[in-house]
Amino acid sequence: MSATTAEPVRNPEASAAVEALGSYKWGFSSDIEQEFAPKGLSEETVRFISAKKGEPEWMLEWRLKAFRTWQTMAEPDWARLSIPPIDYQDAYYYAAPKAKPTLASLDELDPEIRRTYEKLGIPIEEQKVLAGVEGAPKVAVDAVFDSVSVATTFREELKKLKGMTDRPFAVNLNLFPMRQPVDNREYVEILVEEGVKIVETSGHRAPEDLARDLKAGGVTLIHKCVGVRYALKAQSIGADAVTVVGYENGGATGTLDVTTLCLVPRVVDALTVPVIGGGGVADGRGFLALLSLGAQGVIIGTAALVAEECPIHPRLKQALIEATELDTMVVMRSIQNSHRVWVNEMARKVAALEAQNAGLEAIVQAAGGDKAKRMYEEGDVQAGVISCGQGVGLVKKVRPMKDIIAGIIQGADDLRKKIAAL
Repeated sequence: MSATTAEPVRNPEASAAVEALGSYKWGFSSDIEQEFAPKGLSEETVRFISAKKGEPEWMLEWRLKAFRTWQTMAEPDWARLSIPPIDYQDAYYYAAPKAKPTLASLDELDPEIRRTYEKLGIPIEEQKVLAGVEGAPKVAVDAVFDSVSVATTFREELKKLKGMTDRPFAVNLNLFPMRQPVDNREYVEILVEEGVKIVETSGHRAPEDLARDLKAGGVTLIHKCVGVRYALKAQSIGADAVTVVGYENGGATGTLDVTTLCLVPRVVDALTVPVIGGGGVADGRGFLALLSLGAQGVIIGTAALVAEECPIHPRLKQALIEATELDTMVVMRSIQNSHRVWVNEMARKVAALEAQNAGLEAIVQAAGGDKAKRMYEEGDVQAGVISCGQGVGLVKKVRPMKDIIAGIIQGADDLRKKIAAL
């Protein structure tokens, strides 16, 4: 059966798969009439999808070449996943809501789609845009479900932030692997449209694909990494500054395990762009130390966790205040995503799973953001994992962020004067 014969249907197999997942109290499914390509993956499938997207011939040829290369490749086993072999012919590779004529009003929209809009909290005017109501701007259909939070919540939060200050601010784009990947190109588009002037990227690789658009939009680009070669790559793609963090750092540590004291001067010597240093800095002494190593700026994270403004539960802040420099550990190294976190029951569980050679899914579930969210919001300090650097031993009380920064600067200045008097 040719892929070009796909018909709009309500796919019973897809519906059954959703039902088989069981009940999830925060979720819902929507039974919307869709057009499916026949199950299976072949060159016909690739041609069909390319035609549906209206792609030029050169793009189709590029996709076919990639598909043929993929057919010759062996499936990797480095992730040590405990799953059965993937049957690539037992899946659908194209599904889209059935195309409808231009609507005169939302009253003509499929009621199931309308209910989905309402569950997602999409404003009426945006519903008209997404549904293709006559007179409304045209957008891609896949924006409905995949990117509504980008198009609404992210932009709204940026507007709130701009209304709170007339000072420059930076936005971080996370490039690390995610269970539900996002399209950072959409974030970049919104950042440029909203006039954000500084963007920091962080992840396993320098963002060559995003750097071009950010620079074209007049954005100052900072890339955060953990090694000299990564810093050099960031500089080569046009980063205006590079942040490097040592092994003491909370959160992503990489696999090089180089300490801040050794890493910062090495990167300063290797680069021509400004270097921002971090890892283990929580007071004026660490701040001044990094400046003396050649850094032109300092990044501080763990100390900010106990700021009054930080939206985590008071019980979690108190637990961090009571922690020492010995109360952190590195987890998720077995899945190539090493992170330094505060030691609690869940962190120990993640480490135990790794010691047992558990698969990716088991580890990611244990360290998942849903558990951390409960930790942050409800104060169950054992529920999830939280990134935390070894500098936590220097954090002793909850204070306004303004006072934390002022204290660091004052401490650094007092120490500078003391050294000058020696």
